[in-house]
Amino acid sequence: MGWILGGRQGNAGSVANTIEDLLEIKENNLPLANAGEWEIKPSVKEALRSQRCSSKLRTKLHNTFYAKAEVKREKGKEYFRYAVIEMLSSFDFEKFLDAIEAGAVAVDFDARTGHNHGTKFRLTQNWLPALYAKSVHL
Repeated sequence: MGWILGGRQGNAGSVANTIEDLLEIKENNLPLANAGEWEIKPSVKEALRSQRCSSKLRTKLHNTFYAKAEVKREKGKEYFRYAVIEMLSSFDFEKFLDAIEAGAVAVDFDARTGHNHGTKFRLTQNWLPALYAKSVHL
């Protein structure tokens, strides 16, 4: 796949929004997977502690398509090239706890813009596949 013009210029989530637009998946901010049983999580390469948390993560991340993209900017526009797509299945909450202990997870209280976008877990790049029982490169 070649370079694709980012669909939402200036948006920090443009790499994810672009792949969702290509797949004609309607954006949602729900604690559910984007595409039925599958969630899409991108990664860009540039030149939780309670039962409730466990349940929410398992619901949102049970199966995930993980897209790794390169990004370039030309004349003020972003372009993405999706280099690798992995199909991850069977999210393992214990592996998520291991990632916390390894220092690969940060908590982001996302209220930077004056609007509370909710609390997020930020995972160190390339750790996501390690949280699943099965990984298939597409």
